[in-house]
Amino acid sequence: MNIDPDAFEYAISKIDDGFIFEFFAQSFLAGLIGYEFIPIGGSKDKGIDGLLHVFHLKSDLKTIVQISTESNTQEKINHTILKLNENKIQFNRIRYVTNRSVPNIDSIQEEIYKSHEKQVTINDLKWLKANSNNNQSVINTYDTFSSKYLYEYN
Repeated sequence: MNIDPDAFEYAISKIDDGFIFEFFAQSFLAGLIGYEFIPIGGSKDKGIDGLLHVFHLKSDLKTIVQISTESNTQEKINHTILKLNENKIQFNRIRYVTNRSVPNIDSIQEEIYKSHEKQVTINDLKWLKANSNNNQSVINTYDTFSSKYLYEYN
C-alpha cells in the first residue's frame, strides 16, 4: 500500500515539535538508507542529534546528522558546525534533515563548504516526499507516525 505523497508532505510539514520530528526522521533515514543511528541526545547534545559511522575501504568517514524543524537552514547548520568545532568533535560531513522546504539548497551547500570546508547534504521536505514510497520500511515509518501523531494535525 502506497502513501499519498501530498498527504505525507502536508502532515510532515506541520510537525513543530523537534523531538517528534527527530524520532520520525531517524526512523525514516534508517529505513531508507539502511544506517543505524547512535543517538547522542536532544538538548545539550554538543550540537549533535545522531552520529553515523560510514566505513569506506581506505578511510573512516564520520557523518553528523542534524535533524531540525527550524526555518533558517543555513543559520542552523553554521551554528551546528561552530558548536561541533568548539566541542572538538571530528567530522567530515553533515546530513541536515528538515521538514521545511529549503530554497537554493545547492548554493547553501556551496556557501557552507567555502566557509567551513565541510560537506553538507540537505534533505528537505521535497526530498522526504520524493522518498515517501521508496520501500516498505519508510512506508511503515510513516504509518506508525501517522497512527501515533497525525490526529494532532487534523
